[in-house]
Amino acid sequence: MQDYLEAFAEPLDPQIRFNTRVTSIRHSLASDPSPPSGSRRWFASFRSTLDDNAEEETDQFDAVFVANGHYSRPYIPFTDGLRSFPGEITHARWYRLAERYRDKVRATSPGCPTPRAWISRQTFVRRGLQTVLVVGNSASGYDITRELAASIHSRRLENPNASLPRIYQAARSPPALGIPWDAPDAPEYSKEVHVLPPIRRVDGRRIEFENDEVVEDVDTMCVTCSLPFSCRPRANAVSSRSIFATGYYFSFPFLSPKHEPFASHPLTYSPTKDGKRGAPSGAEGGIRIHGLDDRFLFYLADPSMAFLALPY
Repeated sequence: MQDYLEAFAEPLDPQIRFNTRVTSIRHSLASDPSPPSGSRRWFASFRSTLDDNAEEETDQFDAVFVANGHYSRPYIPFTDGLRSFPGEITHARWYRLAERYRDKVRATSPGCPTPRAWISRQTFVRRGLQTVLVVGNSASGYDITRELAASIHSRRLENPNASLPRIYQAARSPPALGIPWDAPDAPEYSKEVHVLPPIRRVDGRRIEFENDEVVEDVDTMCVTCSLPFSCRPRANAVSSRSIFATGYYFSFPFLSPKHEPFASHPLTYSPTKDGKRGAPSGAEGGIRIHGLDDRFLFYLADPSMAFLALPY
C-alpha cells in the first residue's frame, strides 16, 4: 500500500511541501503582501517543523482542501463526579487488544496532550482481573465490547468455575452497527455483556446510572471518546476499568474564529456542561462541525474551501 501511494504521488512531489505545519488560513486582506502571481482568495501562514526557530512564511491560494482528519482529539462528555473515580479511565483511541485486560492492571499517569489534562496513557502493571465499563456503543464502542465479551466467554468455556471479570456497556440507545446483545440470535458471548443506560453520576467507586442502577466493581472506564485520568489501583483483588467510546473533537487549530470568514461563520463551538452551544472555538474544536453542505464537504460561507472525509 505504501509503495502504491508513493508511486501515485510521485508526479505531484514538486508541488508538495513536507515537514511543514500550517499555522493559519484566512481570507486575504488588501493589506497582505501579494505574491508575484497576484493576490488570491486565501492567505496561509506556515513554518517548517525541522527547525524550532524557523521563521513563519506566507502564501496565497485560490482554494483550500482541509484534510487533517478528526480522530486525534478524543472527546469525553461531562459526567458529574468523574474525576473522583479511582480506577483507570481510557479512551477507545488507545484501545488495541482485549488481551490487555485479561490478567493485569495498567494504571496510568497523566501526560495526554488534550484539553482535559487528566487522560492517561503511561502505565505500570499489577496482576489481577479487570471489570471494564465501556461508555458508548457506536462503531468503536460496539467492537471493543464484543472483543472483551468474547475474551471473557472463551475463558469461561475453558474453565466454567473460574472467577472472571464482568463487562458493562453504558449506552443511550441500541447499537446501530451490530446485533443487540439481548437479541435471540446474538452470539453466546453476548450473555457476558450487561447493558446499562448513560451514567448519571460517579462518586468514587460508586457509579450510578439513569435507571437508578448502581455498580461498584468497575476498574476501568473506556470512553469511546477520550479523557486523561490518573489511576490509583487497589492493592488486591479484581481491577476495574472504564473505556469511553464517545467520539472525537473536530479540531482545526489553523482556522481561527478571530479571522474571517470563520469569525462570521464559525466551524466549531466549545461544548458546555449543559450540552448547549458554547463560544466559537479555535484549537480546542467542538463535537460537531457547522456551516457545511449536506455532504459535509463544502464550506457554505465560501465553497472554495472543502473538507475531505469528515463523515468517515
